[in-house]
Amino acid sequence: FNKSHAAAYALVSYQTCWLKANYPIEYMAAVMNNDINYTDKISLYKHEVNELGICLLPPSLNKSIEVFIVDSNKIIYALGALKNVGIESMKNIIEETVEVNKDDIKKYASNKIKIAKCTLLNFYS
Repeated sequence: FNKSHAAAYALVSYQTCWLKANYPIEYMAAVMNNDINYTDKISLYKHEVNELGICLLPPSLNKSIEVFIVDSNKIIYALGALKNVGIESMKNIIEETVEVNKDDIKKYASNKIKIAKCTLLNFYS
């Protein structure tokens, strides 16, 4: 049992190392998504991303979604990873923003301002 268990862990370790070596941006985005609710781990991953020379963009109301995504070889910060903000609430906000009719500019702008205040307060705290 021990040898088969060790062999399985060796295979998983090899695959993980291969992904990190060949697809570092996508790998780090996936790792950060895995621990999105743990801000202490996210800060460690931010440090590792900086060491790898990967650009981590701050949250953007126009580009970010509830999880970390890769765009043009850059990781876009997840709205769901902000302190005191959950993934489900961000999903609802994003859905509401998408559903707003662009002709109703006043409502659209009001939603963007509310989200921006929430985003900035939580990102810099």
